[in-house]
Parts: sequence; C-alpha cells; structure tokens
Amino acid sequence: MRESWERVVYRPELGKCPVPVGLRSVGHAVFVPGKITAARRINFIQVLWTVRGEGYVRIGAHDYALGEGWAAFCFPDSPHSLCAGKSDWEYRWCTVDGTHALSLTESFGIGRVPFHAGSCKIGLFSEMARSLEEASFESGLRGGSLAYGLLSLLAGISRATGGRYADAYWIKILDGISASVCDPDLCMKRLTRDTGLSRFAIHRMFLQRLNTSPKRYIDALRLRKALSLLRETGLAIEDVATETGFANANYFAKFIRRKTSFSPSQFRQAGTVP
Repeated sequence: MRESWERVVYRPELGKCPVPVGLRSVGHAVFVPGKITAARRINFIQVLWTVRGEGYVRIGAHDYALGEGWAAFCFPDSPHSLCAGKSDWEYRWCTVDGTHALSLTESFGIGRVPFHAGSCKIGLFSEMARSLEEASFESGLRGGSLAYGLLSLLAGISRATGGRYADAYWIKILDGISASVCDPDLCMKRLTRDTGLSRFAIHRMFLQRLNTSPKRYIDALRLRKALSLLRETGLAIEDVATETGFANANYFAKFIRRKTSFSPSQFRQAGTVP
C-alpha cells in the first residue's frame, strides 16, 4: 500500500529571525489520495509549488485546486490546510520569515489566490535545502538570499497573471458546459472531476457571477437549444431530446412543459414564442 511521505530540512534556530528575509524550512512531499492535513495557522509565510499531480489548499474558507505548475502563498492572517486530489500530489514548499518578510511580500503585490507559475524550480528548492543542511552563518545568509529570489520570481509571475485563478477556472467551467450540453452525463460530479474544484467552489462561483446555480444554468442552456431546434428544424422530438442532453423523450417533454407550459409539439406548432 502506497503511503504519503514528506522530507523537511529546518533552520537550526527556529526562533525569531533577525535578518530581513530568512529561510526557515524547505520541504518535498508526496500526498496519496485521501491524505489531508488539519487546519494550521502559521506565523511565517509558506510557499507551495506543485511538481506533478493535483492537490487542494484551503485558505481561510476558500478551496483551491493546485494542478501541475500551480503555486500558492499561505500567510499568517489565515489558517490553511492541504489535501491530495484523485492522484498522487507531489509538491515542493518552503517557509520564509524575517523582520521584513511580510512587508516584502505585500510590497511585491503577491496575490492571495493560487496562480499558474510554470514548471516548479526543483533546483532552486534543492539549493535552498542544502543551504539549511550546511547550518552555518554564511549558508543561512545564502538561504535567505535564495528565498528572496524565489519570492521575487513568483511575485513577478503572480502580478503578470493578475491572480486570475478564479477567471481561469470560470472560463474552463463555462467552456466545458457549452461543449457538453448535449451529454446527459453532464452534472456537478463531472464538473468537479474535469476542473478539480469542489462542488462548493463551483456552486459559489455561479452564485457570485450569475446569481444562479450550476443546474439552473445548464437547464437554461438546454432549454434555449431545445426551443431553437423545435422551432427552426424538422428533427423528431426524440432527436431534439438527444441533441439537448436528455436521456429520453418523456423526460424531455416534461422538462419543456414545466418551463413553457407547452408540450414540445405544441410549442413547435404555436408559431410564436410563448
């Protein structure tokens, strides 16, 4: 049976860091499906960067999927927890402290939501780990310098993307629905599988952006397409039902009557939209 594992290198002294930016710890982890951590509040900054697979990070009350190449920052003002996805999740991480670490990240304008940062800089994380293993004053300064470089690198990427985590996933959701509206298996379960987001996260997006639920949105798309096919084509009712994602014509007929007060045949014969 496969198990999750994690390797961590700590700075010899974890107390108050006297330098502006200090490297506190560096880690490499693989979470297998089912692995989850308890919510944790920290007094430093943690950086996560996915190498492969996908996991989830809950920051405060928000859930985010971290796919390959995605990075996230966790700050002291909000608890966070981690969870593996449906496959192994490998990620690198480090923690940063120091007298100016928080003000530095704020001045960098680092986003509070995950963002796509490209391939994880494994070599940089390995070099940071070596600086802590050497456990000397000089290596400690070098570790802080490397940490500053990582923060600077990710800050530039974060600003370039504008923190468009939600927008990227929103577009993916809408495109997926539009492409699959004729599939009777289109449902919340499929949306969560295709996007890696939780049911709660998807539902919240729809409420915030469209003031409706995912099901009502899908129903509206199917209704619009069905009415258009009924009015503008000579397709049999059964074929219209298939083209709009209904498993059978009887359920399709009930759906149309519930939405319009007309049967499909009556709507087709009406001549004008009721």
